[in-house]
This record gives sequence, C-alpha cells and structure tokens, in this order.
Amino acid sequence: MFVASGFVHGLLDATTFGSLVLRWSYVGIAGTGLGFYLYRELLARRFMALHDYQVERVVRVGDGLVEISLRPLGRRLEFAPGQFAMVFLEARDGWHRHPFTIASSPGEDLVRFTVKALGDWTGTIGDLVEPGMPAVIGGPHGRFTHRKGTRNQVWVAGGVGVTPFLSWLRSLDEHPVLAEVDFFYSSAEEPVPYADEINAIAARHPEVRVHIVRSAVDGRLSAATVLDRVSARPQDLSVFLCGPEPLVAAMADGLRAGGVPPARFHREYFDWR
Repeated sequence: MFVASGFVHGLLDATTFGSLVLRWSYVGIAGTGLGFYLYRELLARRFMALHDYQVERVVRVGDGLVEISLRPLGRRLEFAPGQFAMVFLEARDGWHRHPFTIASSPGEDLVRFTVKALGDWTGTIGDLVEPGMPAVIGGPHGRFTHRKGTRNQVWVAGGVGVTPFLSWLRSLDEHPVLAEVDFFYSSAEEPVPYADEINAIAARHPEVRVHIVRSAVDGRLSAATVLDRVSARPQDLSVFLCGPEPLVAAMADGLRAGGVPPARFHREYFDWR
C-alpha cells in the first residue's frame, strides 16, 4: 500500500520529474510492478493450480537440512521428476510462501521437499513447522529433466542441490533414464545425507554410477576429477548441474574447457528462487 500511494503521488505531482521521459519511465515501471502485485493478490489464485496438503512429518536429515513430507487432503499434485513448486506452509509464526524443488517420486503418496537453512525462515523451519499443520502447493513448475540429455550423462550435485536428482533417482522405475549416467554428489557433511539411499537405488540400476565426494576428506569436486572418472568422451557428454553457484560455475567452466559442448549443459537455478 505504501508503494501504491507513492505511485499515485508521482502521477499527480509532475514537479517531481525534470522531463517527460523520466516521468513516463516511472509510470511504466511502477505501474507494471503494481499491476503484477494486484494480479497476484486478486486473480492469481483463480488461474493457479493449488492443492491442499497437510504436514505429515518433519525430519532432520543433516546439519541445517530438513525434509518436509506433505500428505494430500484432496486432489494430488501431478508433477514430473525434477520440477519445483510454490509451497505455502502455516508455521507457528504464521503463513510462509517459498519455492522448493520436489525431492520425491511422482508415484509416492507423500510429496517431499528437502530444505536447506539458507535464510531467516528456512533456518528455523525445523522448529516452526510440525505434523498436522496445513499446507498448500502451487504448481508444478520447471523443465529440468534428464530426457534432454544424450546417451552419456553426468549429473553433478552440491549440498542441497541433490534435491532434483533425488526425485530423478527415486523415479527411475517409472521414469527410466535412457542413458549411461555418472552421478557426482559433493557434500561437506558427515554422514552424507541420503548416501545410503542413493547407493541402494544405484545398486538396482546399473546404468547409474554414483561418485560421492566428501569434500571435508576428499577435497572439492573438480572438473578434472569428473573427466577422469567418466569413461565417455567429453564431446559425447550431457551435463546436469545443481548446487551452490561457485561449484556450478567452476564445474561448467572446467568441463567446457575439457571438451564438453556448451549446448550440452543444463542446470537447475534453485539459487535464483
């Protein structure tokens, strides 16, 4: 409301601006922003697919890493492995809205999200959210899928960036990967979250080879390490990345320099949300 009042004041008081160009630039930018706000508050819920859920359990799976499982109260969310959703959660301090990548398989009864303590709210989510609290899921969104890749793929996850790959791995029976995959998962935590489950899935799917890198012991995962462990030629690879920006940038630069074609890189921009 404060921004809207300022916008109206700027429209009525032309002395604020020194030129018509500045005035109409202000009108265009501020008016567009205000229009989107009104759309979100008044109209978006009529067009967005919303699904009623309830918190089933909240489990700490690592240092600052929490998995939230939601049970549907009505129509289930239909999604593809690797997508994300807008999650509305009621916590002890009120309702919160945040986009999270889906970690579960579409075939599961529950929808699972793995959340990293990266902000003021996500840092306390394990204490503020508990079973029985209501939730609403909007979406799904995103097109991060291994089906875009070639016959030889490299998946690279760093920290909580493992989330979309968890969905891919948990969905292999229903959504098989038509490729030979080398999955590199780098984590500074001990024990490495989900390591046992990932290894168990890989044991049932020989097309997926898992390389878990404990950065506190093995050092940082590098492009040279990836190229050394992958048997396929760099020019035949498709690379899928999700993780902290420094890791993703260094990996993309190193693999590109090693011969992976620039058009073969795909990433999940969870840090932009």
